[in-house]
Amino acid sequence: MSKSVQAVAVTAHEEERQRRKRALAAAWRLFARRGFVDGVISVRDPEWPDHLWIKPPGRHPALLRVSELVLVDPQKAPPLHAAIHRARPDAASVIQVATTHGLAWSTLGRRLDPITAEACVFYDDHIVHAEFDEGEEARIAGALGHRKAAILRARGLLTVGQGIEAAAWWFLAFDHAIETQMAAEAVAWPQPLDDATARATHARLGSEAVGKQSFEALFDWITAVEPDFIT
Repeated sequence: MSKSVQAVAVTAHEEERQRRKRALAAAWRLFARRGFVDGVISVRDPEWPDHLWIKPPGRHPALLRVSELVLVDPQKAPPLHAAIHRARPDAASVIQVATTHGLAWSTLGRRLDPITAEACVFYDDHIVHAEFDEGEEARIAGALGHRKAAILRARGLLTVGQGIEAAAWWFLAFDHAIETQMAAEAVAWPQPLDDATARATHARLGSEAVGKQSFEALFDWITAVEPDFIT
């Protein structure tokens, strides 16, 4: 490889690395505004795909900056994230963050019902993992398969995306859809949409492109109101 070609490759990797890191820091700032501060968001490095960028321990997400993100190798990566990234070469990002509604719902051992268009984004596209044992990371990754989300018993929600943008948007939508179902069930028993409607809605709203586009609007907003995270 010539030096000029090598230089182009290095530049491309660095540009993509910075884009992913900005999205990661932005996701944490957005999550912090919703009170989602405990957990892990990981994104692959574009040059070394078995290495993951994560938030450093002890740093509050509401204060996180791009320059503070840390790169960890497979041995130091969070075990569940490492397992899913190994099982899903297509996935650039994994998100597992504790939320009140996600944790509460995870104790029920139930899937999300397609009662709203938002919930249909996850129709037949998420799993419930009911075990709570150490060393189960490979089983979770295997059960997840190609799906975008999981409900993990006593640990809440997890989403996976080809990009961090879609993974972050899906996490927010997943948690909100669960909050909506819990509110509906507090009043009566909500009626799910029929299978054909749920699948058609999933096809329309559940793509990576829609998730990425939806996150980009939030990215623009958080950049305007909290621009310091980019530093």
